[in-house]
Amino acid sequence: MQILYVFRSILFVGETTMNIQQLLLSIDGRATLHAGDGTFLGIVSSDRNHANSICSPHGQYGSANGLHSIRNEYGMYGGEYGVFSPYNPHCIQPPIILFNGNPVAILTRNTFINSLSSHAYGFISGVPRIDPDVLFSVYGCLDLNTNNSYVSGGFVPQVTPTFNAQPNNYEIALKEAVMWCDRGDNFLNSDQYEQAINAYEQALQINPNLMAAWNNGGLALLYLKRYNEALACFDKVIEINANSSSTWLNRGLVLAEMQRYEEAMSCYNQAIAINNSLGKPNFQSWCYRGDLYLKTQKIEEAVASYTEALKIKPDYLEALYNRGLIFKDKKENEAALVDFEKVVQLQPNFADAWFNLGLVLSSLKRYQEAIAACDRLIQLQPELPGGWLMRGAVLIELQRFAEALICADRVTQINPELAVSWSCRGVALAKLQQYDLAIASCQKAIQLEPNNGYIWYHQAKCEVLQGNPEAAINDLKAAFEINSNIRQELTEDPDFNVLQDNAIYQQLIAS
Repeated sequence: MQILYVFRSILFVGETTMNIQQLLLSIDGRATLHAGDGTFLGIVSSDRNHANSICSPHGQYGSANGLHSIRNEYGMYGGEYGVFSPYNPHCIQPPIILFNGNPVAILTRNTFINSLSSHAYGFISGVPRIDPDVLFSVYGCLDLNTNNSYVSGGFVPQVTPTFNAQPNNYEIALKEAVMWCDRGDNFLNSDQYEQAINAYEQALQINPNLMAAWNNGGLALLYLKRYNEALACFDKVIEINANSSSTWLNRGLVLAEMQRYEEAMSCYNQAIAINNSLGKPNFQSWCYRGDLYLKTQKIEEAVASYTEALKIKPDYLEALYNRGLIFKDKKENEAALVDFEKVVQLQPNFADAWFNLGLVLSSLKRYQEAIAACDRLIQLQPELPGGWLMRGAVLIELQRFAEALICADRVTQINPELAVSWSCRGVALAKLQQYDLAIASCQKAIQLEPNNGYIWYHQAKCEVLQGNPEAAINDLKAAFEINSNIRQELTEDPDFNVLQDNAIYQQLIAS
């Protein structure tokens, strides 16, 4: 599973609530900011002279060096990799804004957060996400922010600044451009990409160097699969700031979508070089590189790239999961087990990770642990067949055939067209010596999926258990014609030992 991450600013406006700008203006100087660990991070205020304001460049909560400042780009509360930082796009415990003791917003660039389950102030949901730069834009102090890391994007309009050099007009025009950009962010966050592009174009007509508008407009074009235009946008930002590593990453993403893989890899390598030169290695650069290697079937290079990402951020979920999948496919099950166990520790509700963990544990013959993984998967997805089907297969290995039959029956109820569930049901029935029902179940599976060699193999298993060697051998012939790799299964399956003296069987497995 490859997950495409792109940087996008976060701005959500509910249809029935005040917009973000109105919200922030209404709580200006009256709300407080609190980290995921409960630490007080200052007053949410546009007052640059208040000692405790998040906009005070000289205060402990607004300066670039303050221990508890979200503007400290090297701190745990403000850095791009800070564990409680709103600027960390993967932070799962970002700060919240409290007004009259109640949460009114989550301050974060993590686009996947809609609620907080492990915050110091308890479970939080139903409040908007706000990008920290949006907050500072509304409060008129974005220029002070040391962490403005918008990635470029946009279009290529003919832009002419509409403001003159007078300071007041300049400030007014800049605020108007930001307002248009904010409007575009609203559209972008609600997947209204054409409307977003129109808003960003308006912003760029006023301020052609507004990187947020170029960035997010380019992302809208990327989502619309207008790759050439998106690429032009990222080139524009590189023209403005050639050392923006995140811009090189976005450019690589576009090129990868265009299947220009060598150029995409060059962009990722450029991003890595920039980050390394700044002494700030970026795990996402390595992960994107790994994704591209995986996409182009360069498996060892993909593993090496994911490993580099994990050296920088050991709990990076995507790198752990993708590397685990590679290890599983290579049958390096012990290594896969380590990665999948870390993944489910980090994200206990990640159903696919539990599924793959169960497969790996089963391959390692750690069946009781595999059943526990299946049970967790069933808790998460009780109406999907995966957990039930794998649980039944593991129970067959443990010779708990009656329980396996219950699982198989549950799968046939969930999806009666799933052939493999009928064949597993047949094996469980044969083990319970209900041979006629077993053969009927396998035949149902063959009707549904006649070109699946393993289904013919399961029917052969039922036939041999019933004492019908000729029928079993005929089924094995059909299985081998479809998938010759099934021969290997026979050497590890004791149910077929009774055929060892059968000359036709010996000739079949030797051919």
